[in-house]
Amino acid sequence: MKVFVLKIPLILFATLTCALGNIVPHKASYTIALSKPAKGQESSVTGSMTMDIRDTGAGWTFEQQFMVSVNNFTDKADEFRTTIASWESKDGKYYIFTTTSSHNGRIVDYTHGHATTDPFDPGMAVYQQPKACLVRLNPGTLFPLHYLNKILQTIEKVIEKEALNLSNQAVFDGTYSTQDAVEKVNVIMTPLTPALVLNNKDLIDADKAWSLHMAFFQPDSKEIDPDFEMTQTILKSGIILSMEVPMEYGEKTLQTTMTLKDVTIYSH
Repeated sequence: MKVFVLKIPLILFATLTCALGNIVPHKASYTIALSKPAKGQESSVTGSMTMDIRDTGAGWTFEQQFMVSVNNFTDKADEFRTTIASWESKDGKYYIFTTTSSHNGRIVDYTHGHATTDPFDPGMAVYQQPKACLVRLNPGTLFPLHYLNKILQTIEKVIEKEALNLSNQAVFDGTYSTQDAVEKVNVIMTPLTPALVLNNKDLIDADKAWSLHMAFFQPDSKEIDPDFEMTQTILKSGIILSMEVPMEYGEKTLQTTMTLKDVTIYSH
């Protein structure tokens, strides 16, 4: 029997946090469903995701729980789970990461390690799992929280009906294999009208939102087309309202939508 492994860009979860001066520590939960009918035998996709961001004083913790079930007309659906836990120092120079992925209850991937980076000098990622190895990080490589902070600082400069592009930023989040450890990301940021913002009065700064179209490339890629693309709707507080995310299921690509269901804002 052929085993299907659901592949998603795990950098997605690590970049859906908020950081630094823009930070709003919070826990958000999302529902997951197909956004477009899939070709083939997949009848449905259901799932959930939670993200928890907390201030530890010297840094930030990020915990993410992801579960999706693909029903393909059999008695048992394929179930995929991913857990990500990380800590990032507030100066952006030190990072600890752990990722566990399972398929139908069996662990298929486990990654653990730590990394250092610097704006001007080379950094280093040290993997303890799945095997011990070192990955060189070029000067200026950002960890996830500081990368999103750069996005949040940029969108504050976006005026009504204007779009900005943030290009070729090297990002390391530790959730990819060592071969694909670093990606370059291009982001187009477009302001949305208040009518497009989720009608939730408990959200902070919910009067304005931005659409982020994100394209991911390998650092040495000469291709015009990205390896992966996704779209988010985000508030300037860093809270994500929705995401359009493709997921590889076997040889097929499933277009999914993640929608904010509930959010709890932690007091400072």
